Amino acid sequence: MARHHGRNGSVQIGANSLGCIRDWTFTESASLVDATCAGDAGEVLVDGIPSGSGSMTVVFDNEDTQQPLFVPGATLSVELYQTSGSFLAMDIIVEDRTDGISHTAEVTSSWNFRSSGGVTRTVA
Repeated sequence: MARHHGRNGSVQIGANSLGCIRDWTFTESASLVDATCAGDAGEVLVDGIPSGSGSMTVVFDNEDTQQPLFVPGATLSVELYQTSGSFLAMDIIVEDRTDGISHTAEVTSSWNFRSSGGVTRTVA
């Protein structure tokens, strides 16, 4: 079984890398629709429309040309890399942005997003 460390993760926006990624997450789900009819022995569910949502956090870098693109309402084509060859490709819509500081850590920016359309998973 192969094991991987998160230090090899990254985020691409087109041909450009998003700088200093701290972390990212992505959750895929599908709505379930109740299709139970009278006389069924139990609840009958069918899958509905798939969806996805996620978040990412970066160390703020005022010289990174990609970080300012992540504003609420922005639509971006991204690739979320787990390793150098394994990634998720999708269009996202940025839902919100949070900027923060701590007297014991770097200045950060984080974003929540939802996927728009399909998600392509590449595993290498």
